Amino acid sequence: LHLSIRRQRQMCIRDSRCVLQYINLKIYDNIKVTELAKQFYLSESALRSRFKEEIGVPINEYVNKRKIEESKMMIWSGIPAGEIARRLSFYDLSHYYRTFKKYTGVTPQQFRDTNIIGQEM
Repeated sequence: LHLSIRRQRQMCIRDSRCVLQYINLKIYDNIKVTELAKQFYLSESALRSRFKEEIGVPINEYVNKRKIEESKMMIWSGIPAGEIARRLSFYDLSHYYRTFKKYTGVTPQQFRDTNIIGQEM
């Protein structure tokens, strides 16, 4: 039997790996829970609760952590903070700096200055 795309997505949400995969594919986009919910044919509240239950963190926190991990690689590659903020769809440079510091304890510049590749902060 050939399942419709909608049915496949509805089945997929029972395993949040599908949502994780989608987020990881779209990490450079401005990811909104409302759009994710539409993508997987769920209400926002159902998506939020299932994701938190299965993954252990709220969707927005997961997205932000992934964006910060991605930005670390860009920092190590020498990409300027403003360009990183733009590429990862942060609202502005200030939003990127605040988010980076929230999850790492240091600013992107401080992280760059340590110049320690591979060290978790």
